[in-house]
Amino acid sequence: MSSESMLWAHLCFTTGRVRGSHTADVLARYGRENGWKRAYYWLESPNLQNYDTPKHLADYLTPEDGDSPSMESRKKVYLLSRGLDIFPTSSLLCIQLADAMCELSDQYSWDKAQWLYRRAIHLCECEEKEKDSSEASSRSILTPLYRYAHFMSMRPSNYHEADRVYRRLLSLLPGNPWILERYAEFVVDCLQKYNLAEKIYRVILDSTPSGAALFSFAIFLWQVRGQYNLAMRCFELGVETDEERIYFFTNFIGRHYANEALAKQLLESSRLYQLVNGENANEQKIFALALAYHQIHCVDEAEALYRKHMKMVSHANVYTISNLAELLVHSRFNFEEAETLYRRALEAHGGCHETIEVALAGLLLAKGNQQEGLHYLRRLLSAIHIRSVRTTFTEGCILLCIHSPDKQERLDALRHIKIKLITERVRPKLILMFDANLKWAGANQDWLRVLTKVYNCEMALEELNDWDEWNDIVVDKTPEDEVVDYVQLQKLILYGLDSDSEENLTEDKTAEYIHMFME
Repeated sequence: MSSESMLWAHLCFTTGRVRGSHTADVLARYGRENGWKRAYYWLESPNLQNYDTPKHLADYLTPEDGDSPSMESRKKVYLLSRGLDIFPTSSLLCIQLADAMCELSDQYSWDKAQWLYRRAIHLCECEEKEKDSSEASSRSILTPLYRYAHFMSMRPSNYHEADRVYRRLLSLLPGNPWILERYAEFVVDCLQKYNLAEKIYRVILDSTPSGAALFSFAIFLWQVRGQYNLAMRCFELGVETDEERIYFFTNFIGRHYANEALAKQLLESSRLYQLVNGENANEQKIFALALAYHQIHCVDEAEALYRKHMKMVSHANVYTISNLAELLVHSRFNFEEAETLYRRALEAHGGCHETIEVALAGLLLAKGNQQEGLHYLRRLLSAIHIRSVRTTFTEGCILLCIHSPDKQERLDALRHIKIKLITERVRPKLILMFDANLKWAGANQDWLRVLTKVYNCEMALEELNDWDEWNDIVVDKTPEDEVVDYVQLQKLILYGLDSDSEENLTEDKTAEYIHMFME
């Protein structure tokens, strides 16, 4: 009788730690999935305590060093749900809970996250009205708007809404280079309006561009426009502004020019290299240098720096751990330690991280665990958090093409890949070493080798035209890039206006903007 689920469910609701509809909903879902007896001990965990203010709770969940706390995602969701029941008008808790919901992979959590972002925006709008739209309250709405825009940009069906929210952000911060940079990346990655994106990038560069903007524009010139000399110049300027992002530059040199020796020489003459080898090396710079070495296959240097970085940080850094695991897989063939590291990184990230999960699936397949690896990969590819990240989803489909024994499954995966590469123009920003999986699969799959090189920007799409299976798949044509309306673009940049918005712009002022922008 002491194991009867109904009794433990009753005990859960008599703990005094269920205070409203948000908390009760999370607890009920946890109890159904994990058992009410386990839910009771979970509720009684000493770290699930009371908090005096929303900020107190938010500060506990986001330490000052920026690392995610090592706690289960559902515990985090429970804490925030409980906090929202206690402080139902806290926009901060709405945003925090929505972010935590996004870490879970089920449809319910994502729908709840969308509702919470909208709720946070509504609360901030109400706050603005009460305070007569003071500057402070106007600033408070920026965070939920940006988080909501980023969230909506994860699904093609929501791109229109994401575009609308980005434009609203621009109306609140007209001409803001940081928002313009985020919007330009959205226009490239999601809307594929490359003419518009290039004009926005050039407006940013006319001001005082950040290193991030220069690198973002350089990647656009490299992977979308094919303007390699101009991309080289932007990378050089970016390194002068932000030396920690030099790994983008070395990646470009190593991959496009196939000259890893030159990339290494460039890296070891950089300011970042001097800083890391000096007395004032910090964790961030060590990680940046390790990643740069990793990109150009300097295995010994990269491994030493990754291990040094792991000893320095107080909390587990999921990117350092997973990058070291990838290096051990493809360069050391140390599968056992790599699997341990991948699972440790997943645990540190609450059990859910699309890039690490797909990499772990590839590792299981590389080890020869076909049944376990394919089962894990199929489950991943059906999860909403994987499908929403187009590059990671494409990577998973390529692994399925390589390893699946089912011809129809391979063709279905290939169709998804072709849609992403042709219709949505998905291209990666970092190398993924599919050649190793091809070798471990033990099959003669020449066209799949070509496909992985196309995906890694090492070959053009036209290289696949002689592949019959590829040509038999019919997908939508790439949408035509629209002609930029300079008047409306200038309104967008200066005022964040839609094309049908009303704005009192004199003819002289409009002509002045057009002349300035054309130049």
